[in-house]
Amino acid sequence: MVNLRAFLAKTRISVRDLMELEEGDIIQTEKPANSEIAVEVEGRAKFAGRMGQFRDNRAVRITRPVGSDERF
Repeated sequence: MVNLRAFLAKTRISVRDLMELEEGDIIQTEKPANSEIAVEVEGRAKFAGRMGQFRDNRAVRITRPVGSDERF
């Protein structure tokens, strides 16, 4: 077992807005929906990927390995 995390986007939100979030709310970001996302393995960026769907489940398709100095 390993820990894997995929980061959709970074954005700023006020604490007030955060506390008022409800199911179904949308958080807007500047990142295009079809852009690559960072995928971390055990806390280190290892891959780039794209969000998608597989067999009715949300999924991340790995598109390529990333260098240690690459930013998303």
